[in-house]
Amino acid sequence: MIQLELKVKDVYALKESLKVAHEVTYSDLSFFQNEAIRSFTKNITSDSPIVLIYPNLKEDLIICLNIFKTSRTWHWLKEDFKNAVNDFIYILKN
Repeated sequence: MIQLELKVKDVYALKESLKVAHEVTYSDLSFFQNEAIRSFTKNITSDSPIVLIYPNLKEDLIICLNIFKTSRTWHWLKEDFKNAVNDFIYILKN
């Protein structure tokens, strides 16, 4: 399966915010979505601004992050983490 290369601004903020988003939305996602997001987040390294993603994971991440943005936790999140999430959603949709 082909992987897409996505360039992100702040890899550390993205990884940490995805961990939080996944914890918050865990019960709203299917088993397969949870496993895919957990595996993806685990494999993000701060060595490179390039994140590799499978096309079928894009929709799962968008669902996860959109649910997360409606949570109370979103309002308490650091601004740089919010920016990382918003930038990542933008990259995923384009």
